[in-house]
Amino acid sequence: MVQGKGVLQWRKEPFAKGSTRWAFHARVKGGEYNGFPDGSELVLKVIKTDLWKQGIRLTVRDVAAQRLTLDLCKHFNEEQITQKKVYSCVGMLVEATADHKDSRGRCNILAGETMLVEERIRGEFRKFNSNSGWYNEQFMLPNFFSHWSWVRTGGKYLLCDLQGHRGAKGGPTLNGSTDYYLFTDPVIMSRKAGSYGCADLGAAGVKKWFERHECNELCKQYGLEGKVPKENERSEIAEEEDLTTRLSETVKRTVYHPTKA
Repeated sequence: MVQGKGVLQWRKEPFAKGSTRWAFHARVKGGEYNGFPDGSELVLKVIKTDLWKQGIRLTVRDVAAQRLTLDLCKHFNEEQITQKKVYSCVGMLVEATADHKDSRGRCNILAGETMLVEERIRGEFRKFNSNSGWYNEQFMLPNFFSHWSWVRTGGKYLLCDLQGHRGAKGGPTLNGSTDYYLFTDPVIMSRKAGSYGCADLGAAGVKKWFERHECNELCKQYGLEGKVPKENERSEIAEEEDLTTRLSETVKRTVYHPTKA
């Protein structure tokens, strides 16, 4: 999978840990690497060792979730729902060329293991909501955006587990503005669990998310209040296309370039 003369170097210890992944700061050295120019600062994500041993892997389904999130962001912005724009990072899958050990000599990445790399987000990193229904009360738009995604797709998808950076005056700009949200590592929950990665909890997960959801002022303003899965609604299994035949391991990468205001 490696293309170009450059190599990807990353630190021994992760800077962040999620429920299923570790995240490492990485940099391209010695030339272009899979379309990223020399010197690019990236984030490398891998499945935690204990989960990897259980058979959990990063696959094209995870990238498909990122691309669907990008499509939902595009529709949200085009429909001018709010003045604040929403964007999302899309990464690409690569393979480790050698074992990687932490500072104590423990192997946390194996040669041949699939990893996800994406552009590093600038600015303060925040968690906005989760795939269990928890949400950060300081930020109204992300939880509204999640609710909107389910309504907008006719109950087919729920975009959640939103995290990343909210633009602010004096911070990094995106498309010439500081009035935005930039998300990374989102979760798509569909009608069929696992269609978009291991964090896709399916119809049961969507229902549990809405059980904890409290409509905020934006939900009410845009008519989403009361639009939730019905209690007696039958859990429908969607007939999804096989993503492994629909997507390749080199899903097209979308890169955003925030710059200092």
